[in-house]
Amino acid sequence: MRQKVTIASDITAIVLPIPNSSLHSYLGPTPSSPLAAVPSPQSVAVDPPVPVMHPPGSSAHRLSRRVRHRRQPIAQDGHDCGRMIRHIHLLPSPANSLSVVHALFSSRRATFFSSRVRIEGSCVASLDGTSVPPTPMLACSEPANLPTAISLTSFTNTVTFGMTPGDFAAGMIAVAASVGADLLLHRAARAKAKRPPTLDQLFDMLWPDAREELATAIRRSALGDPQKWIVKSCAAAAAGAARLALTDGPFRMSLVTSGSKGVVDVEVQRGSGGMSRGVDPNLPSPFRGAPAADVPDAWGARL
Repeated sequence: MRQKVTIASDITAIVLPIPNSSLHSYLGPTPSSPLAAVPSPQSVAVDPPVPVMHPPGSSAHRLSRRVRHRRQPIAQDGHDCGRMIRHIHLLPSPANSLSVVHALFSSRRATFFSSRVRIEGSCVASLDGTSVPPTPMLACSEPANLPTAISLTSFTNTVTFGMTPGDFAAGMIAVAASVGADLLLHRAARAKAKRPPTLDQLFDMLWPDAREELATAIRRSALGDPQKWIVKSCAAAAAGAARLALTDGPFRMSLVTSGSKGVVDVEVQRGSGGMSRGVDPNLPSPFRGAPAADVPDAWGARL
């Protein structure tokens, strides 16, 4: 399975089920306004495309430092476009008080990777939207993050790498574990909400305080919920175990070890037998001077 590398300037976007849209929780305006809509559990929002290197989300980025393609860092396993992806709410009302929460804790994360191609010790991420089979990103949504986002422009890059069936299966298991954990937590929350309310809770439902609800939502998102942490940890452990079981083979190629100096700009160059060298011979490289046939199949593109 051949994939194109994804670089910092590539554009990511939600494509399914409706392009650039997602579902999120809804809370009326704070303070109350004549524009307030009928109470709704969810809101339809527009999530605009963002680059892989989305500046406000830099704390969650996983990008190469010295290995580059087209003079830009390459996305590594676990890369997340990060926080502050704008959410423009449309229905049931643009006045959603939780917009700030959705932006502060937004996410668009890579879940597929190649275990046999590593850049500076980390597996290279697969985000190519035109690959077969597809390798989507997990995009923030409610009640569960969904694999609905891709990189729209990775196909224009000229460096390819290989994924094994085990790599793809490990990515699918990671997606299933994440979605399953989110849905389990959502179902538990709904079951809890169906319990007969106390008198205080009944008054809160009849006369909700939007400011208090907003403060509670921010606090839960920032500090986390112990139950959510346990479920998410179990899901991550299951995905990690599957990854170890399915990708236990040795990696085939490593570009620039942790002790290497300088910057390697990875470009496609024709070698013998029609296989790309994949590394600029004028820059430091572990494969500099090696015949193209010696470059492992996990890296390189047919020209």
